[in-house]
Amino acid sequence: MPFALAVLIRILANPFSNLLQKKLTGYAAHSLFIITAVHALLSLAMLPPLVAHASAILQQSAWFWLNMTIVATLAVCGNALLVQALRLGDLSIMGPINAYKSIVSMGFSILLIGELPNAWGLVGSLCILLGSYVILGRSTAIGRTQPSARFGILANHGVQLRLAALLCSALEAVFLKRCITLSSPIITFILWCALGFLVSLPILRFGMTHPIQSQYDILIQQKWHYMALAFMVGLMQYTTLVAFDGMQISYALALFQTSALISVLLGHQFFKEGQVLQRLVGGSIMVIGAMLIVLQRS
Repeated sequence: MPFALAVLIRILANPFSNLLQKKLTGYAAHSLFIITAVHALLSLAMLPPLVAHASAILQQSAWFWLNMTIVATLAVCGNALLVQALRLGDLSIMGPINAYKSIVSMGFSILLIGELPNAWGLVGSLCILLGSYVILGRSTAIGRTQPSARFGILANHGVQLRLAALLCSALEAVFLKRCITLSSPIITFILWCALGFLVSLPILRFGMTHPIQSQYDILIQQKWHYMALAFMVGLMQYTTLVAFDGMQISYALALFQTSALISVLLGHQFFKEGQVLQRLVGGSIMVIGAMLIVLQRS
């Protein structure tokens, strides 16, 4: 898949997957069950590619498998935290908060794999931070204003969960890059789906607080939502891997943050979230930052 197309698809898929996750929590679906079900559906879809690439997969080194196991664990934990955060907060806030991932991952990538940013990348990342600052404004995670400090929003439980999810996914990105370097995007994606399912099962078993039968009932009732979510998550993850294969992690993650504009519009359209103008201005500043990052790549 061409790099530019992968980035475009990733930018579009992320906010729509968040939208579907938030809608499922509105039907009382539990975050851990949602993640397990999505990985189960993706694992079923990956059975033919798994068979086709079985020989190459079995030949991977122990170092690759260790990194892949870390990736799967971080992915499940991060996604479960994200779904819970979306249940508690605005989509138009939770999406833009993801901008900080590029900055966190930049630190991880410098420490763990030696990826150093240049001047354009740093300026672009700073623009993305500025845009997220404007988007957060004086908002709370439920879309109302209050006379608190600008970042008083960080005291909100939903935002705290979103930041915890961000840390997991930023660190996951670094280990994903290692896996791609050791194998290929397609092998990494196949195992991300399968190992994610295996890791999520014990977490679901011990972390589930809702009656499991009620979750199966919701799965049957909302099967099309679940299938659409699995498709979007799979599309998002594969295009992420293609993008990581073509550029530095922190820059790719920063570029993805242009999806913040879509998150703001979806939050307003489907959940009647307010402060659209302020959040669109902040999102536009983030897009400028992403353009600078593209400039450094060229």
